[in-house]
Amino acid sequence: MRFGEIYRRCKDNYLEINIICNDVLGMLDNYEEKLKTAEILDTYNMQQNLNKILQSLKVCIDERLGDIEYFNTSSNDLARVIINDNLTLKQKADSAGRIKGKIDCIIQLYESLGQEEQEIGLDIKVPETDDITEFKKYIDGLEFVFTKCPFFQSNDASLKFKSVDIGSTWLIIGVACATIAAGSVLLNNIAAFIDKCIVIKSHKQTYLMQRQQIEKSNRDQKMKEEIIKYVEETYKISVENAIEDLEETTGYQLQDGDERGRVEQSFERLEKLLDKGMQIYTSIDSPPETKALFEPLEMHYLSIAEGLKRIEKKPDDGDKE
Repeated sequence: MRFGEIYRRCKDNYLEINIICNDVLGMLDNYEEKLKTAEILDTYNMQQNLNKILQSLKVCIDERLGDIEYFNTSSNDLARVIINDNLTLKQKADSAGRIKGKIDCIIQLYESLGQEEQEIGLDIKVPETDDITEFKKYIDGLEFVFTKCPFFQSNDASLKFKSVDIGSTWLIIGVACATIAAGSVLLNNIAAFIDKCIVIKSHKQTYLMQRQQIEKSNRDQKMKEEIIKYVEETYKISVENAIEDLEETTGYQLQDGDERGRVEQSFERLEKLLDKGMQIYTSIDSPPETKALFEPLEMHYLSIAEGLKRIEKKPDDGDKE
């Protein structure tokens, strides 16, 4: 997960988690104050009450930050502390302090890097590779799509490279625009284009599968060629329909064959990038309506990622017995 997103999640949930942690520490302080007065205390009940607060903290961590690997150990730590009645109240309370410390650390580190002020834009996960030539191909493909595709060219907004997220291959792309509305239009167009690219990708897979089946069939060559021509035309129509939909969605009508050709090339290049595992999201600070357009794409990204994992796990032919 992107460091910026982890920061935002911690920041958004800081108040609630901080209140629970303070309740824990407050109970401990109250207990220690009473000990100084030699007051007889019902330690068992205090421990049970503390466990209830720690349980609410665990639920909060699981629900709000549970998918962040950094906090998995915190949740497990709380689970062990809650069921261990041999621990002192201070030892139990320390578990809440450790979680608060983690969240404080993330927020302070991120803000110390001067990244707390964000703007609308894109967060792009570039496929991981140790081959610099391969990495350059990813960037070149992305550059072509964003700079050559007619649907992304605007006098009111443009994309600009900002940085690489800490410890990852996530690119942070900002939108230079006079107004948020103009920037949102550009991001909306990008979301629509990615969606159509995924649709075309599906049609292309169907076309290639059908073509392969036809070529392997027992039909005579002339009939094969006629059927393949029909299947190919069907695929081309799906591409044309996607382009027409984009013209309607973006409000931009392609001017000539050159622009249409650049759109088709952009589809092909982005399709290859998606197949390699590239993922494109809108930034955290983008308007909710723009985020909503990118959210459905996540399921497609996850599906592709699962496919890549299966390919990586598939044994080589030489490994088969």
